Amino acid sequence: MSGCVGVSSKGIFGTGVSVALDPRSLGTQIDDSIMQKNLSARILLLDKKYFLSIKSKVLDGRIFLTGKVDDPEEKLQITKLAWETEGARSVRNDIKIKEKFNFKQSAKDVLITTQLRTALIVNKNIKATNYQIDTYKKKVYVYGIALTDEEKEMVISEAKEILDVEDVIAQLLVTDGYTTVESIATETLENLEKIEGFDSTLAQEIIDRSKNFVKEKAESDKKLIDENISDEKLKNLKGMNNSILAQLAKSNILNVNDFADLATFELIDKEEGILRELDLDEEIANNMIMEARSFWSEEQNKD
Repeated sequence: MSGCVGVSSKGIFGTGVSVALDPRSLGTQIDDSIMQKNLSARILLLDKKYFLSIKSKVLDGRIFLTGKVDDPEEKLQITKLAWETEGARSVRNDIKIKEKFNFKQSAKDVLITTQLRTALIVNKNIKATNYQIDTYKKKVYVYGIALTDEEKEMVISEAKEILDVEDVIAQLLVTDGYTTVESIATETLENLEKIEGFDSTLAQEIIDRSKNFVKEKAESDKKLIDENISDEKLKNLKGMNNSILAQLAKSNILNVNDFADLATFELIDKEEGILRELDLDEEIANNMIMEARSFWSEEQNKD
């Protein structure tokens, strides 16, 4: 299949570009080359016709797909293969459908895709970034990973409610019982393989991605806290952790007095609460606020 990337003395981008000029490390270049060969082989096994019609490139673990296929189902299959490639960080699929259709129809399809993407973003119970959407002749194709069966049904329902949609074809994996990335990151490969649609390769890849996400988020949270929150009283409240502190910093709650001024609903309200993404228990939130307010009486006694 064209688009294969190989490591040689002439570089990995083809003749005229040396490895020395490539900004990536040699290790990253080799990892990309292995991913490239793996993906190319798997696409070729899917159908030999893709040897000339599909091009792929891997850069820093990001997969880019171009070419043409006969129908959207083929595009969906290749997207799935790309995501299942070990080491994949993201997939950009610019594969086109061969059949020509008029501008008016194309505009309608773009509108449907935009409307559904907006609906998923607005729906706070759906992780919109987990889904890829394509529309072809009023048929909506959705591929992604849902955290629950309920989320899967919501995605399909949102698609069906879009005006002019004639059919919804969804390939949505459901990670039953896993409500956070952290819960996936700590799961065993054996248990994750039991989920419908998962094999060992995909399960391991999802675990690895989840671990990387958790690590990167922890580093980002720490940086945000170090730059904005110095109040040790706030940091040491019982039940407090870096995930909570990071969300507080984003909302400019930077000391124990700011926190004590809050009502419980301002923290945990499902729609607008500062900590709505963390699913904090109401009792814990109440206790933290009460502990913060206890410092008020201490200050009054000093006066």
